[in-house]
Amino acid sequence: MEAWRAVGASTLLSQTLFGFTDALFLPLSAAIFSTVGIKKTNIGFALAANQVVSTVAAPSCAYIADVTGRHRLCFVLSRFGYWCGVAAMALILDAHNRWTEQHLFVLVLITLTWTGAFKSQSMSLQDAAILELLGPGLKSAYGRIRIFLSGGRCIGAFVSGIIYQSLDYRGSTFGWLVSACFLGVVSCMQQFPNLKAKDTGAVSSEHTHEEDVADSRTQLVEPLLGGEPAESRQPHTVASSEPRHDHRNDCGSREQRTDRALTEHPIRKLLCQSAFNMLLLVSAMNGVAGATFDYYVVLFAKEELKASGLLCGLITTVATVSNVPAFFYGAVALEKLGNAKMMAISMVVGVLRCYCYTLLRTPSVAWLVLPVQLLHGVQFSLFWAAGVDLSSKMASPETQATVQGLFFAAYFGVGSTIGLVSGGWLYEHAGYNKLFVVQGAIIAVALLVFLIELIFKRMLQR
Repeated sequence: MEAWRAVGASTLLSQTLFGFTDALFLPLSAAIFSTVGIKKTNIGFALAANQVVSTVAAPSCAYIADVTGRHRLCFVLSRFGYWCGVAAMALILDAHNRWTEQHLFVLVLITLTWTGAFKSQSMSLQDAAILELLGPGLKSAYGRIRIFLSGGRCIGAFVSGIIYQSLDYRGSTFGWLVSACFLGVVSCMQQFPNLKAKDTGAVSSEHTHEEDVADSRTQLVEPLLGGEPAESRQPHTVASSEPRHDHRNDCGSREQRTDRALTEHPIRKLLCQSAFNMLLLVSAMNGVAGATFDYYVVLFAKEELKASGLLCGLITTVATVSNVPAFFYGAVALEKLGNAKMMAISMVVGVLRCYCYTLLRTPSVAWLVLPVQLLHGVQFSLFWAAGVDLSSKMASPETQATVQGLFFAAYFGVGSTIGLVSGGWLYEHAGYNKLFVVQGAIIAVALLVFLIELIFKRMLQR
C-alpha cells in the first residue's frame, strides 16, 4: 500500500489502461493478420519491425528526456503517438479488402513500426518515473506497481477473446480504438515527477552518487553478472596555477582528465561495465523466446490445436494473471533470493515451458495450453523484476530513464526482433514443434552463459 500511495492513483490507472489496451491490440494481432490473408513469414517480419524500432526509440527518447529534463512532455507525446498507431491499424484492418496482399502487408508493417516506436518510449519513461516516485527506499516494490499493468492486460486479454469470438476481427479493431482513446486522456492526467536532467559539467553530483552506491554495486553487481563495480574516485582537488613538470604529476593530470571525460559521458561509462553488458545480452536472449510466447503461442493454439476465439483470449489472460502474484511478491523474492537466483530460476522455467508446448499435438488437448501458460508468471515476471532493479542500481541519477530504455530495447527490441523473424520462418517452414525446441535451446544457452560467467568470476574472487 505504501508503494501505491507513493506513485499515486493516476499512475496506477494509467498502468492498468495501458495494459488493457496493449492486451486488446497485440496478443491476437498475429491471428488477426493471418485471418486477413497475411503470410506467417510476413507476419513475423511485420511484428519484428515493431521491435526493431523499439531498439532505437526507447533509449533515444529516454536519453533526450534525460538531457532536456522534459520527461512528462516526452511521455505524453509517446502515448499520443501510440494512440495514433493503434487507431491507424484499426482502420487499415477494417478496410483490408481494398488492398492487395502486398499493399496490406506494407501498410501493416509501417503501422506496427510506428506503434512499436511510441510504445517502447512510453514504457521506458513510465518505468523511470515509477522508480523516481518510489524513491530509494521503495524501489524493490516496483513489482507491486507492475501488477496493475498485468491486471489491465489480464482483463484486456479476456475481453479481446470474447470480442474476437463474437464479432470477429472487426469488433477487435473497434475495441482497440475505444480503449486507446481512454488511455490518451488518462495519460495526460498522470502524475509525473521531475526527473533530474543531465548536467555534464557537474562533477560533484556524480561523485556523490558513486559514494552512495559503491557498496551496493560491490554487493549486487559484481557477484551477479560477473561485472566489476565502478571505480570509486577521490574528489577532485583544485589544480595549482603554477605549471607542473613532474612526470608523476603529469600522469595524475592525465588521470584526472580521463576521469572527467568519463564523468561527462555517463552512458559511455555504463556501457564499459561488463556487468551491464552481460545484463543486456541475457535480456536479449530471453527476449528471443519471449516473442514466441507473446505471439506465436496464440497462433499455434488457433491453427494447430483449433482453439476457439475465447480460448485464445484466455491464453493471454492466464499468462497475465500469473504475473500478478509474481510481481506482487517481487520485493520479497529480491530480498530472499537476490537478482542472480531470480534470473536463473526464470530461465529454467522458460526451458520447461518450451518443452511442455512440444507435447501438445492434438485439438483434444488444446485446453492444456492454459496450465502451461501459468509458467509465464515465474518465467517473465521474476526476470523482469530482477532486471529492472539491477539496471536501476547500475545507473546514476541522471541516466535512470536511459538505462531503463536500454534494458527494454535489449529484451523487446533486439531479442524480440530476432525471435519474431526466426519464429515466423520456423513456423512456416519447419513447424511449431521445431519452433519451440529452438526457442527453448536459446534460453538454455543464455542460462549456461550466465552461470559460467557467474561461477568464473566468483572463483577469481577467492
